[in-house]
Amino acid sequence: MTYSQTSLGQGVPWSNIRRGDIFFMDHIGHVGIYLGGQYFLHDSPSSPTGGVGVSRLSDVVDRDDRAYAVPWYDIVDGVVRRLV
Repeated sequence: MTYSQTSLGQGVPWSNIRRGDIFFMDHIGHVGIYLGGQYFLHDSPSSPTGGVGVSRLSDVVDRDDRAYAVPWYDIVDGVVRRLV
């Protein structure tokens, strides 16, 4: 499903991202919904609910305690889609 979303709606430059835009990370392996103020909604196993969570783009990605500790903004693909 994530891959099909990359062609939906209108393409938007990362510099013009707005609340509600979807964006892709980690070579289109992860998708987030931008909430504004550098926050985004996504499926996050590290969230308190073990599912959907809110993260900040500067939060460090912790992938199964491996040495892949970088901020989310480092794995953003720059692909942004506006669906409305």
